[in-house]
Amino acid sequence: MSQFKPFRHPYPIQSKYARKVAYFCMEFGIAQPLKIYSGGLGYLAGSHLRSAYALRQNLIGIGILWKYGYYDQVRKGNNEMDVLFQEKSYNFLQDTGIEFTIQVNRHPVRVKVWYLPPEVFGTAPLFLLSTQHPAN
Repeated sequence: MSQFKPFRHPYPIQSKYARKVAYFCMEFGIAQPLKIYSGGLGYLAGSHLRSAYALRQNLIGIGILWKYGYYDQVRKGNNEMDVLFQEKSYNFLQDTGIEFTIQVNRHPVRVKVWYLPPEVFGTAPLFLLSTQHPAN
């Protein structure tokens, strides 16, 4: 686990957007390779992060890193649609070294935090929470 360093925005903030904002959402439709969205809500949240980046706003996103992401659609041999759940791997996410424990139904659940740098997809910084941890 790496040593946590205080977060600083990786780009200069425009003075008129100095107020700090944390945007929490269950899904972010940022780019096809980051499959953590299913539709409208995700696209809206992704658009907010792209706009915040373009305007140099003091905004960060906080969401969930789903193990299987949203399902992929495939066509069966008889041309019917089917769903395919595949475990996702994202080599462009950075390990923050931040971990913490929450209680769910009186059971401890370990949470790990990943970071999507703005330059990867042209968005405001995004922190993603994952429970894919050996302690769980």
